Amino acid sequence: MRYIGRSMVAAAAVFCLAGCNPEDANNLKTDTQKLGRDIVPIVSSATLATKVNTHLTLHKGVDMSGLHIETRDKTVTVSGHVRDQHMRQVVIGVVKETTGVDNVVDKLTVEKPAR
Repeated sequence: MRYIGRSMVAAAAVFCLAGCNPEDANNLKTDTQKLGRDIVPIVSSATLATKVNTHLTLHKGVDMSGLHIETRDKTVTVSGHVRDQHMRQVVIGVVKETTGVDNVVDKLTVEKPAR
């Protein structure tokens, strides 16, 4: 699937370059390189967020309904609420164990018990 997508992009670029003057071809090349640099961190962060969410979902006892995961580069911010301090430690531990995570920001809150 990736091969087909890359092939289509390459074919479109060749097609465009065939009818372009040198200045247009250079501008297209520059814009394409910039797009490639800009999109890689976004895709990497989205991939890491998916890995973290999957890892948490597969961990027995973790309730994902109160959690929110954000990623930037290799830093994962975990926010939301958990039922107790033990679950907070479990969630943060699972996130830290996830491949690709270098840093975890803990913004979790522990729910207060109902009286």
